[in-house]
Amino acid sequence: MALDMTTALTIRAKVDGTNQVDSLNAALGRTTTKANAASGAFGKLGALSRSIGSGFGALVPAAAVAGLGALGKRAIDAADSLNDLSKRTGVGVESLSKFGAAAEDSGTSVDEVAKAMGRLARGVVDPASQTSKALQSIGVSATDANGKVRSLDQIMLSVSDVFAKMPDGAEKTALAMDIFGKSGANLIPMLNEGSTALGQYAAT
Repeated sequence: MALDMTTALTIRAKVDGTNQVDSLNAALGRTTTKANAASGAFGKLGALSRSIGSGFGALVPAAAVAGLGALGKRAIDAADSLNDLSKRTGVGVESLSKFGAAAEDSGTSVDEVAKAMGRLARGVVDPASQTSKALQSIGVSATDANGKVRSLDQIMLSVSDVFAKMPDGAEKTALAMDIFGKSGANLIPMLNEGSTALGQYAAT
């Protein structure tokens, strides 16, 4: 039986519509498959990242502990060294620590400070010593208004103010050695800073 035009067009529309729906479903299926694959890849990447992160997490604390341990050992060794210098020279640990830091910043060492301040400590108790006479020559008193010997820190700062105003040369070098002994010459760069700069150093 022949189909009229209306019936034929209706059948064609249904067939075309069904084919388009099937194509759309197939496309959606492919898209879903790709999305699942991408999700799986991202999941693996996340797992790898967490694995790496946990590895670093284990390493970092260990490195930090090791670093703190080394730092603590150096601090203990430095404290022991200052204690030994203090016993040998009679200079307090706090003074050695403070002026030692200033000396190192100016190119010398805490050992030179210890020797120099040890000589100063021995000299200031004897008014007839070379140290006391040298201090008197530059107007620095070894004693306070009550006749008590001033602290080594105070005397060092007073001397540094004098040195800060003096030109470098043979006279200053000779003066430093008269006050502090042979190590005095090595302390000149530090003493040239003056009491204001030296006073900013704190014992560590």
